[in-house]
Amino acid sequence: MTSFLVVTPGVDSEEWCESASAAEAAIARRLGLTPEQVDALRRRITVDPLVVRHDGSRWRSRQAWNFRSDAASLRLYEMLQIDEALYEH
Repeated sequence: MTSFLVVTPGVDSEEWCESASAAEAAIARRLGLTPEQVDALRRRITVDPLVVRHDGSRWRSRQAWNFRSDAASLRLYEMLQIDEALYEH
């Protein structure tokens, strides 16, 4: 299962979205832009994998993007649900 996590770095703010289009709409809303303007701000970044718990499951980031406007900077993570039975502790 894939979900998308929108975060504002340095701020305790996260929003989970079920699709890429919902995540882009959340980014547009937070940056005060239209969804059409968001794609021009997308920059793929390389970061260490992010592993978090959400809704009782463990999730790991697969890809990450940064979105920066004059008003704010946001990150979007594509998150994959980890199969706990296969996860080595």
